[in-house]
Amino acid sequence: MIARRSVYLAGPIIGCSWEEASGWRTTAAALLQSHGIGSYSPLRGHSFLADETEIQPFSHAVFISDEEMVHRDLGDIFQSDAVIVNLLAAKRISLGTMVEIGWAYSFGRLIVAIMEEEGNLHDHPFTRVLFRHRVDTLEAAVSTVVRVLAGVHVADRQ
Repeated sequence: MIARRSVYLAGPIIGCSWEEASGWRTTAAALLQSHGIGSYSPLRGHSFLADETEIQPFSHAVFISDEEMVHRDLGDIFQSDAVIVNLLAAKRISLGTMVEIGWAYSFGRLIVAIMEEEGNLHDHPFTRVLFRHRVDTLEAAVSTVVRVLAGVHVADRQ
């Protein structure tokens, strides 16, 4: 039996509203599911943040410990075949996201970043090397993941 493919959905949470942090993940999950690909969201089980207009550090602390959060996300990335990283219009550097990218790279996972061509706070020599593909829309990121996981060659830098 062939294991089902899956994608981890990384991107800023702290400083975002619930809609900013979860909306694109919901859309990505639906797009991936239409191709038979599952997804992992670091926000699953965090609907208690739904009324937040700006998610604060440690907003999760009442419901999940730091250790539980970190180990769950690490396990999700380890289980995934790819990571989509949405950094469009980032308001601040996302430390958690950068750690997740390091994990994904060290596990040999496909990493597809969604970023502006210029001016993104996360544009750095490290990210330029670690991001195998860099696109500017969620739809392009999903398309890239679908094609690469299906074995279709896609140019490294789009």
